[in-house]
Amino acid sequence: MKKKNPDLAFVDTICGTYSLRRQEIVEDEPPVSELMVRWPALFTERQISLEFTRLVSMDLSKSFYGGLDGHLLKLLQLYR
Repeated sequence: MKKKNPDLAFVDTICGTYSLRRQEIVEDEPPVSELMVRWPALFTERQISLEFTRLVSMDLSKSFYGGLDGHLLKLLQLYR
């Protein structure tokens, strides 16, 4: 039986394996189903945000909400 919710302590230790994961994904190009088995924590909201921060040195939620704020007036006009 597989865990549906990975242990958060484990998720924090996954930071040390970033280069290994990147190398495996870039070189081997495994299918997503295989990645879900091998790296299940990568498919949690928290880990996705951390991976984005590692890649671009920017907070994903701040970037998303900042961009959304920039389009807020147009979205409100469309809604009306």
